Amino acid sequence: MARSGEEHAEGRTILNAVFLLLSGPIIWGLYFAFAYGVHSWICAVGGREWKNMLPFLLVSGASLSLAVMGAMAVAITRPWGREAELRFETYVSFTLMMLSAIAIIWTAAAGLFLSRCDLLR
Repeated sequence: MARSGEEHAEGRTILNAVFLLLSGPIIWGLYFAFAYGVHSWICAVGGREWKNMLPFLLVSGASLSLAVMGAMAVAITRPWGREAELRFETYVSFTLMMLSAIAIIWTAAAGLFLSRCDLLR
């Protein structure tokens, strides 16, 4: 059964809204898994040269995550319309992205300032 144009457009709008609302926490979750996964893997099987690469990997991953979130934030804040729902979605999405950016920086800082592998033993 074919959907009418309004239902299709509304479904796409809902999916876009959910994606924009959750994009910041999803990016942070991916970075969190990357940071702690790489840290655990390097401590478990890596040698000294890998342990010295850990800060570089954490900063590189955080930089990439923050760049993606910055691009998403620019896309979100573009003036698409001035309806109350769009302004609310934009505000909430932007706020979640900023909180996720702080979480990414916090996660990277923990890996940089704590001892490399002593805590995992």
